[in-house]
Amino acid sequence: MNFLKKTLAVLVMSALSYSASAQPSSDKVIRIIHGGASGGNADLVARMLSPLLSEQLGQSIIVEPKPGAGQTIAMVAAAQAAADGRTLGMLNAGISVQNALNRKLPYKITRDFAPIGMVSQFPFVVLVRNDSPLKTMDDLIREARKEPGKFSYGTIGIGTSQHMVGELIGSMVNVQLLHVPYPNAAGPLNDLLGGQLNAASESLAAANSHIQSGRLRALAVTSPRRWPSLPNVPALAETVPGFDVTSWIGLAVPAATPAAQVTQLASALRLAVSSEKFGEQNRKFGSEPFVMDPTSMKTFLEKEVAKWTALGNKAGISLE
Repeated sequence: MNFLKKTLAVLVMSALSYSASAQPSSDKVIRIIHGGASGGNADLVARMLSPLLSEQLGQSIIVEPKPGAGQTIAMVAAAQAAADGRTLGMLNAGISVQNALNRKLPYKITRDFAPIGMVSQFPFVVLVRNDSPLKTMDDLIREARKEPGKFSYGTIGIGTSQHMVGELIGSMVNVQLLHVPYPNAAGPLNDLLGGQLNAASESLAAANSHIQSGRLRALAVTSPRRWPSLPNVPALAETVPGFDVTSWIGLAVPAATPAAQVTQLASALRLAVSSEKFGEQNRKFGSEPFVMDPTSMKTFLEKEVAKWTALGNKAGISLE
């Protein structure tokens, strides 16, 4: 955690230094709005990306965290901004889940945004304590079937991507798990370490220090294939064929943004995300750069929302 804070501090100072030295006029500033907290994962990615994207565009970029209301404040601000290519909304997997489970949201990612491209991706991990008798996902599934509805797994909340990991496991192998939601990442990890939970589902970035220290055991990563930074941890798809819950971060602009500006931003983003520096920075936290063009991203978002809508309907999950 100290390393993460130090790295974020360096990135913030670098971004501020770049902005100050460039001394741009106000009409050349681009904003990246996200719904995470300052110092959180979205903020970190945005600050890693902004100087590289700024270099490609020749314009200064500022990062604006707007946390609250499950990222809705940020997404509404980004969707309702002027469609001039100067306000980028940072989308993520959690937002696609919310769009699927809450039909009353004041915005829709598939309607109110024009995708620019993807930025990064990372898996979640299914975790148990290091002294747990469960060594594999097959062990976990067998244990959960002994007493349906009693095998507990903790996550950062109802309707999060971490929650959907457990729901999708249950749906695909026909087993009922007990979801225990918490208001933050520290809750499920602390209670898992304390023995109050059977398992937990968390992002690799949040869990990696516990995995590396040996306090927690990663039974599986939720990406369709083994993850580069955890090559000895099986993909969940090796036990449950077809399983895939890979978290992602992407950028979009208001839907009415002219196509020429979308194309320009997409080209610059592709170069920034493909850069060696961005790749190196991502891999320090277990993430990987994720390149995707606007058309493919639009299709991807539609499939994501459809996937989680179907699962939410099947499991009876609603955020309304």
